Amino acid sequence: MEFTAKDVRTWDKTKDRGVWYVKVPGREEGWKSSGEDNKATAIAWALRQAQGGYSENIKLEEFAKDFFLPSKCSYVRSRETGSKPRSPKHWHELRVILIDYLLPKWGKYQMSAVLPGTFHDWLLNLTSTRKELDKRPLGPARLRKILFGATKIWDWAVFKGVMSANPLQTIPKIGSVGERRDSFNRDELLGMFPDDLSKVWPDQWGLYFLIAADTGLRPQEVSALQWEDWRPEHRGFYVTRAVDDHGEMKGLKTSGRGAKAKVALVSNFLAEELDKVPQDKRHGLLVSRKVKTFNEAGKAVVVCKPIRVDTAGKAFCAGVDRLEGVDRSGRTLYSLRHAANTRFVTERGADAARVRMGHKTSGMTDRYDHPDEEDLFRRARGGRKD
Repeated sequence: MEFTAKDVRTWDKTKDRGVWYVKVPGREEGWKSSGEDNKATAIAWALRQAQGGYSENIKLEEFAKDFFLPSKCSYVRSRETGSKPRSPKHWHELRVILIDYLLPKWGKYQMSAVLPGTFHDWLLNLTSTRKELDKRPLGPARLRKILFGATKIWDWAVFKGVMSANPLQTIPKIGSVGERRDSFNRDELLGMFPDDLSKVWPDQWGLYFLIAADTGLRPQEVSALQWEDWRPEHRGFYVTRAVDDHGEMKGLKTSGRGAKAKVALVSNFLAEELDKVPQDKRHGLLVSRKVKTFNEAGKAVVVCKPIRVDTAGKAFCAGVDRLEGVDRSGRTLYSLRHAANTRFVTERGADAARVRMGHKTSGMTDRYDHPDEEDLFRRARGGRKD
Protein backbone atom coordinates (compact mmCIF):
# COMPACT_ATOMS: atom_id res chain seq x y z
CA MET A 1 0.00 0.00 0.00
CA GLU A 2 1.25 3.48 -0.86
CA PHE A 3 1.06 5.95 2.03
CA THR A 4 1.20 9.74 1.97
CA ALA A 5 1.96 12.44 4.53
CA LYS A 6 -1.74 12.55 5.43
CA ASP A 7 -1.46 8.99 6.77
CA VAL A 8 1.23 9.94 9.30
CA ARG A 9 0.15 11.00 12.79
CA THR A 10 2.64 13.31 14.50
CA TRP A 11 3.21 14.44 18.08
CA ASP A 12 5.42 17.30 19.20
CA LYS A 13 6.06 15.57 22.49
CA THR A 14 8.40 18.16 24.01
CA LYS A 15 6.75 21.28 22.56
CA ASP A 16 9.41 22.46 20.11
CA ARG A 17 12.28 21.45 22.37
CA GLY A 18 13.08 18.00 20.97
CA VAL A 19 12.32 15.37 18.41
CA TRP A 20 8.98 14.61 16.80
CA TYR A 21 7.16 11.37 17.56
CA VAL A 22 5.15 9.63 14.86
CA LYS A 23 2.86 6.68 14.26
CA VAL A 24 4.13 4.74 11.26
CA PRO A 25 1.23 4.09 8.88
CA GLY A 26 0.35 0.47 8.24
CA ARG A 27 1.80 -0.71 11.54
CA GLU A 28 0.03 -1.54 14.75
CA GLU A 29 2.56 0.26 16.91
CA GLY A 30 2.52 3.09 19.41
CA TRP A 31 4.34 6.38 19.15
CA LYS A 32 7.91 6.13 17.88
CA SER A 33 10.68 8.70 18.04
CA SER A 34 11.66 9.81 14.55
CA GLY A 35 14.98 11.23 15.71
CA GLU A 36 14.11 14.39 13.79
CA ASP A 37 13.46 17.86 15.20
CA ASN A 38 11.61 19.00 12.07
CA LYS A 39 8.04 17.93 11.40
CA ALA A 40 8.49 17.49 7.65
CA THR A 41 11.57 15.33 8.00
CA ALA A 42 9.85 13.36 10.77
CA ILE A 43 6.96 12.59 8.40
CA ALA A 44 9.42 11.59 5.68
CA TRP A 45 11.11 9.28 8.17
CA ALA A 46 7.77 7.66 9.05
CA LEU A 47 6.98 7.09 5.38
CA ARG A 48 10.37 5.44 4.86
CA GLN A 49 9.66 3.12 7.77
CA ALA A 50 6.30 2.24 6.24
CA GLN A 51 8.10 1.30 3.01
CA GLY A 52 10.77 -0.77 4.73
CA GLY A 53 12.88 1.95 6.30
CA TYR A 54 15.15 2.56 3.32
CA SER A 55 16.02 5.80 1.57
CA GLU A 56 18.89 7.19 -0.47
CA ASN A 57 20.22 9.18 2.49
CA ILE A 58 19.88 6.41 5.08
CA LYS A 59 22.58 6.13 7.72
CA LEU A 60 24.44 2.92 8.42
CA GLU A 61 23.06 2.69 11.98
CA GLU A 62 19.51 2.75 10.58
CA PHE A 63 20.09 0.30 7.74
CA ALA A 64 22.22 -2.19 9.67
CA LYS A 65 20.69 -2.14 13.14
CA ASP A 66 19.57 -5.78 12.80
CA PHE A 67 22.17 -6.89 10.28
CA PHE A 68 23.68 -10.39 10.68
CA LEU A 69 21.02 -11.34 13.26
CA PRO A 70 19.55 -14.58 11.86
CA SER A 71 16.10 -13.95 13.30
CA LYS A 72 15.82 -10.39 11.96
CA CYS A 73 18.15 -9.85 9.00
CA SER A 74 16.75 -10.32 5.49
CA TYR A 75 20.26 -10.80 4.10
CA VAL A 76 20.88 -13.72 6.47
CA ARG A 77 17.53 -15.25 5.55
CA SER A 78 18.43 -15.01 1.88
CA ARG A 79 21.64 -16.92 2.52
CA GLU A 80 19.95 -19.54 4.68
CA THR A 81 17.74 -20.58 1.76
CA GLY A 82 20.79 -21.68 -0.24
CA SER A 83 22.26 -25.16 -0.43
CA LYS A 84 25.05 -24.35 2.04
CA PRO A 85 23.72 -22.22 4.92
CA ARG A 86 26.38 -20.64 7.12
CA SER A 87 26.84 -21.57 10.76
CA PRO A 88 25.58 -19.46 13.70
CA LYS A 89 29.24 -18.82 14.53
CA HIS A 90 29.75 -17.16 11.13
CA TRP A 91 26.88 -14.74 11.68
CA HIS A 92 27.97 -14.06 15.25
CA GLU A 93 31.49 -13.13 14.12
CA LEU A 94 30.13 -10.71 11.54
CA ARG A 95 27.71 -9.21 14.06
CA VAL A 96 30.62 -8.61 16.47
CA ILE A 97 32.53 -6.85 13.66
CA LEU A 98 29.52 -4.63 13.00
CA ILE A 99 29.09 -3.70 16.68
CA ASP A 100 32.78 -3.34 17.58
CA TYR A 101 34.15 -1.65 14.47
CA LEU A 102 31.69 -0.53 11.79
CA LEU A 103 28.94 1.16 13.81
CA PRO A 104 31.21 3.14 16.20
CA LYS A 105 33.01 4.71 13.24
CA TRP A 106 30.47 4.79 10.40
CA GLY A 107 27.09 4.49 12.13
CA LYS A 108 26.23 8.20 11.78
CA TYR A 109 27.36 8.38 8.14
CA GLN A 110 25.03 8.18 5.17
CA MET A 111 26.01 4.96 3.44
CA SER A 112 26.24 6.53 0.02
CA ALA A 113 28.58 9.23 1.41
CA VAL A 114 31.27 6.85 2.68
CA LEU A 115 34.34 7.28 0.47
CA PRO A 116 36.27 4.09 -0.29
CA GLY A 117 39.64 5.81 0.13
CA THR A 118 38.71 7.08 3.58
CA PHE A 119 37.31 3.70 4.56
CA HIS A 120 40.51 2.00 3.36
CA ASP A 121 42.75 4.33 5.38
CA TRP A 122 40.62 3.72 8.48
CA LEU A 123 40.73 -0.04 7.93
CA LEU A 124 44.53 -0.23 7.68
CA ASN A 125 44.95 1.61 10.98
CA LEU A 126 42.53 -0.45 13.05
CA THR A 127 43.58 -1.86 16.40
CA SER A 128 42.01 -4.58 18.50
CA THR A 129 39.03 -3.72 20.71
CA ARG A 130 39.88 -6.54 23.12
CA LYS A 131 41.21 -5.17 26.41
CA GLU A 132 43.72 -7.97 26.88
CA LEU A 133 45.39 -7.17 23.55
CA ASP A 134 45.96 -3.53 24.50
CA LYS A 135 45.24 -1.80 21.16
CA ARG A 136 47.34 -4.23 19.13
CA PRO A 137 47.15 -3.60 15.34
CA LEU A 138 44.83 -6.05 13.63
CA GLY A 139 46.33 -8.68 11.35
CA PRO A 140 45.50 -8.98 7.65
CA ALA A 141 43.12 -11.90 8.19
CA ARG A 142 41.00 -9.86 10.63
CA LEU A 143 41.06 -6.83 8.35
CA ARG A 144 39.86 -8.95 5.45
CA LYS A 145 37.00 -10.23 7.60
CA ILE A 146 35.97 -6.67 8.52
CA LEU A 147 36.07 -5.59 4.88
CA PHE A 148 34.08 -8.69 3.93
CA GLY A 149 31.36 -7.87 6.48
CA ALA A 150 31.16 -4.22 5.44
CA THR A 151 31.02 -5.12 1.75
CA LYS A 152 28.10 -7.48 2.32
CA ILE A 153 26.15 -4.75 4.12
CA TRP A 154 26.75 -2.22 1.34
CA ASP A 155 25.95 -4.85 -1.32
CA TRP A 156 22.62 -5.49 0.36
CA ALA A 157 21.96 -1.75 0.39
CA VAL A 158 22.41 -1.74 -3.39
CA PHE A 159 20.01 -4.67 -3.64
CA LYS A 160 17.46 -2.74 -1.54
CA GLY A 161 17.73 0.35 -3.73
CA VAL A 162 19.56 2.57 -1.25
CA MET A 163 22.33 3.27 -3.77
CA SER A 164 23.18 2.34 -7.33
CA ALA A 165 26.63 0.91 -6.63
CA ASN A 166 28.74 -0.25 -3.70
CA PRO A 167 31.74 2.10 -3.30
CA LEU A 168 33.51 -0.40 -1.03
CA GLN A 169 33.85 -2.82 -3.95
CA THR A 170 36.67 -0.62 -5.28
CA ILE A 171 38.82 -1.08 -2.15
CA PRO A 172 41.99 -3.10 -2.92
CA LYS A 173 42.23 -6.55 -1.39
CA ILE A 174 44.06 -6.70 1.91
CA GLY A 175 47.27 -8.58 1.15
CA SER A 176 49.25 -10.93 3.34
CA VAL A 177 52.63 -9.22 2.94
CA GLY A 178 54.36 -9.50 6.32
CA GLU A 179 51.59 -11.69 7.73
CA ARG A 180 52.73 -14.45 10.04
CA ARG A 181 52.13 -17.91 8.66
CA ASP A 182 49.32 -19.94 10.14
CA SER A 183 51.62 -22.27 12.11
CA PHE A 184 54.12 -22.40 14.99
CA ASN A 185 57.79 -23.32 14.70
CA ARG A 186 59.71 -25.81 16.88
CA ASP A 187 61.14 -23.26 19.31
CA GLU A 188 57.72 -21.73 19.88
CA LEU A 189 56.15 -25.14 20.48
CA LEU A 190 58.90 -26.05 22.97
CA GLY A 191 58.15 -22.85 24.86
CA MET A 192 54.43 -23.57 24.83
CA PHE A 193 54.80 -27.20 25.98
CA PRO A 194 57.67 -27.57 28.50
CA ASP A 195 58.17 -30.77 30.51
CA ASP A 196 55.98 -29.26 33.24
CA LEU A 197 52.86 -28.06 31.42
CA SER A 198 51.59 -26.27 34.54
CA LYS A 199 54.34 -23.68 34.10
CA VAL A 200 52.45 -22.34 31.08
CA TRP A 201 48.89 -23.66 31.22
CA PRO A 202 46.53 -23.65 34.21
CA ASP A 203 44.20 -26.50 35.10
CA GLN A 204 43.50 -28.93 32.24
CA TRP A 205 44.36 -26.56 29.40
CA GLY A 206 47.87 -27.99 29.12
CA LEU A 207 46.53 -31.44 28.27
CA TYR A 208 43.91 -30.03 25.88
CA PHE A 209 46.40 -27.96 23.87
CA LEU A 210 49.09 -30.66 23.95
CA ILE A 211 46.65 -33.15 22.41
CA ALA A 212 45.83 -30.63 19.67
CA ALA A 213 49.52 -29.94 18.93
CA ASP A 214 50.63 -33.56 19.18
CA THR A 215 47.89 -35.28 17.16
CA GLY A 216 46.77 -32.55 14.75
CA LEU A 217 43.14 -33.17 15.72
CA ARG A 218 40.67 -30.39 15.09
CA PRO A 219 39.68 -28.49 18.27
CA GLN A 220 36.14 -29.84 17.80
CA GLU A 221 37.58 -33.38 17.96
CA VAL A 222 39.80 -32.71 20.98
CA SER A 223 36.79 -31.41 22.91
CA ALA A 224 34.90 -34.64 22.18
CA LEU A 225 37.66 -37.10 23.22
CA GLN A 226 36.79 -39.56 25.96
CA TRP A 227 38.98 -41.97 27.90
CA GLU A 228 37.11 -44.80 26.24
CA ASP A 229 38.70 -43.63 22.95
CA TRP A 230 42.25 -44.16 24.28
CA ARG A 231 44.02 -47.24 22.95
CA PRO A 232 47.24 -47.58 24.99
CA GLU A 233 48.24 -50.77 23.15
CA HIS A 234 48.37 -48.71 19.94
CA ARG A 235 49.46 -45.50 21.69
CA GLY A 236 46.67 -43.55 20.03
CA PHE A 237 43.03 -42.49 20.03
CA TYR A 238 40.19 -43.98 18.00
CA VAL A 239 38.30 -40.82 17.00
CA THR A 240 34.62 -40.92 16.01
CA ARG A 241 33.15 -37.72 17.46
CA ALA A 242 33.42 -33.95 17.41
CA VAL A 243 31.43 -31.13 19.04
CA ASP A 244 29.40 -28.37 17.42
CA ASP A 245 29.57 -24.63 18.19
CA HIS A 246 27.42 -25.17 21.30
CA GLY A 247 29.58 -27.97 22.69
CA GLU A 248 27.12 -30.72 21.79
CA MET A 249 28.33 -34.05 20.40
CA LYS A 250 28.12 -34.88 16.70
CA GLY A 251 29.98 -37.01 14.15
CA LEU A 252 33.27 -36.14 12.49
CA LYS A 253 33.43 -33.36 9.93
CA THR A 254 33.96 -36.00 7.25
CA SER A 255 31.12 -38.28 8.43
CA GLY A 256 28.87 -37.23 5.58
CA ARG A 257 31.54 -38.07 3.00
CA GLY A 258 32.30 -41.59 4.15
CA ALA A 259 35.06 -41.19 6.76
CA LYS A 260 33.23 -41.87 10.02
CA ALA A 261 36.34 -42.65 12.10
CA LYS A 262 40.07 -42.04 12.19
CA VAL A 263 43.00 -42.67 14.52
CA ALA A 264 45.32 -40.18 16.22
CA LEU A 265 48.75 -41.49 17.23
CA VAL A 266 50.51 -39.73 20.11
CA SER A 267 54.11 -39.05 21.10
CA ASN A 268 55.91 -40.51 24.12
CA PHE A 269 55.53 -37.13 25.82
CA LEU A 270 51.74 -37.10 25.50
CA ALA A 271 51.49 -40.78 26.45
CA GLU A 272 53.41 -40.02 29.64
CA GLU A 273 51.08 -37.10 30.42
CA LEU A 274 48.09 -39.39 30.01
CA ASP A 275 49.73 -41.98 32.29
CA LYS A 276 49.91 -39.36 35.05
CA VAL A 277 46.11 -39.33 35.31
CA PRO A 278 44.95 -41.66 38.14
CA GLN A 279 43.13 -44.80 37.04
CA ASP A 280 39.93 -43.83 38.86
CA LYS A 281 39.78 -40.61 36.82
CA ARG A 282 40.07 -42.33 33.46
CA HIS A 283 36.44 -42.31 32.37
CA GLY A 284 34.25 -39.92 30.43
CA LEU A 285 35.67 -36.81 28.80
CA LEU A 286 39.45 -36.27 28.86
CA VAL A 287 38.90 -32.56 29.41
CA SER A 288 35.60 -30.98 30.36
CA ARG A 289 33.75 -28.00 31.76
CA LYS A 290 31.41 -28.19 34.73
CA VAL A 291 27.84 -27.02 34.16
CA LYS A 292 25.20 -26.52 36.82
CA THR A 293 21.82 -28.00 35.90
CA PHE A 294 18.81 -29.64 37.52
CA ASN A 295 17.88 -33.31 37.63
CA GLU A 296 14.40 -34.78 37.24
CA ALA A 297 13.72 -34.19 40.93
CA GLY A 298 14.50 -30.51 40.53
CA LYS A 299 17.72 -30.73 42.53
CA ALA A 300 20.73 -28.70 41.40
CA VAL A 301 23.57 -30.91 40.16
CA VAL A 302 26.88 -30.31 38.43
CA VAL A 303 27.60 -32.27 35.24
CA CYS A 304 30.62 -32.45 32.94
CA LYS A 305 30.16 -31.15 29.41
CA PRO A 306 32.58 -30.91 26.47
CA ILE A 307 34.62 -27.73 26.31
CA ARG A 308 33.29 -25.29 23.73
CA VAL A 309 35.75 -24.57 20.94
CA ASP A 310 35.36 -20.79 21.24
CA THR A 311 36.20 -21.04 24.96
CA ALA A 312 39.29 -23.12 24.20
CA GLY A 313 40.33 -20.65 21.51
CA LYS A 314 40.14 -17.69 23.87
CA ALA A 315 42.07 -19.55 26.58
CA PHE A 316 44.77 -20.52 24.09
CA CYS A 317 45.19 -17.00 22.71
CA ALA A 318 45.33 -15.50 26.21
CA GLY A 319 47.98 -18.04 27.23
CA VAL A 320 50.16 -17.54 24.15
CA ASP A 321 49.94 -13.75 24.52
CA ARG A 322 51.57 -14.12 27.95
CA LEU A 323 54.56 -16.03 26.56
CA GLU A 324 57.79 -14.32 25.66
CA GLY A 325 59.22 -14.99 22.22
CA VAL A 326 55.93 -16.07 20.66
CA ASP A 327 54.20 -13.65 18.29
CA ARG A 328 50.57 -14.70 17.86
CA SER A 329 49.87 -12.39 14.89
CA GLY A 330 47.76 -14.30 12.39
CA ARG A 331 47.77 -17.50 14.45
CA THR A 332 45.15 -19.15 16.63
CA LEU A 333 44.41 -22.48 18.31
CA TYR A 334 43.83 -23.99 14.86
CA SER A 335 47.45 -23.17 13.99
CA LEU A 336 48.50 -26.14 16.14
CA ARG A 337 46.84 -28.33 13.51
CA HIS A 338 48.91 -26.64 10.79
CA ALA A 339 52.09 -27.23 12.79
CA ALA A 340 51.23 -30.92 13.29
CA ASN A 341 50.52 -31.39 9.59
CA THR A 342 53.89 -29.86 8.70
CA ARG A 343 55.64 -32.21 11.13
CA PHE A 344 53.80 -35.27 9.77
CA VAL A 345 54.77 -34.42 6.17
CA THR A 346 58.40 -33.98 7.21
CA GLU A 347 58.62 -37.19 9.23
CA ARG A 348 56.38 -39.57 7.27
CA GLY A 349 55.56 -37.99 3.93
CA ALA A 350 52.45 -36.32 2.48
CA ASP A 351 50.38 -39.50 2.07
CA ALA A 352 50.83 -40.53 5.71
CA ALA A 353 50.13 -36.96 6.82
CA ARG A 354 46.87 -36.90 4.85
CA VAL A 355 45.69 -40.07 6.62
CA ARG A 356 46.60 -38.78 10.07
CA MET A 357 44.99 -35.40 9.46
CA GLY A 358 41.83 -36.90 8.02
CA HIS A 359 42.12 -34.85 4.84
CA LYS A 360 40.10 -36.02 1.86
CA THR A 361 42.47 -34.49 -0.71
CA SER A 362 46.22 -33.98 -1.06
CA GLY A 363 45.51 -30.33 -1.85
CA MET A 364 44.22 -29.76 1.68
CA THR A 365 47.36 -31.33 3.14
CA ASP A 366 49.43 -28.96 1.00
CA ARG A 367 47.49 -25.97 2.32
CA TYR A 368 48.39 -26.95 5.89
CA ASP A 369 52.07 -27.41 5.09
CA HIS A 370 54.50 -24.68 6.27
CA PRO A 371 58.01 -26.14 6.04
CA ASP A 372 61.03 -24.17 7.18
CA GLU A 373 64.65 -24.72 6.18
CA GLU A 374 65.19 -27.63 8.57
CA ASP A 375 62.01 -29.36 7.34
CA LEU A 376 63.14 -29.13 3.73
CA PHE A 377 66.59 -30.61 4.44
CA ARG A 378 65.06 -33.40 6.51
CA ARG A 379 62.55 -34.21 3.76
CA ALA A 380 65.42 -34.37 1.29
CA ARG A 381 66.95 -37.04 3.56
CA GLY A 382 63.73 -39.04 3.54
CA GLY A 383 62.52 -37.83 6.92
CA ARG A 384 65.72 -38.63 8.83
CA LYS A 385 67.17 -36.07 11.24
CA ASP A 386 70.82 -36.80 10.38
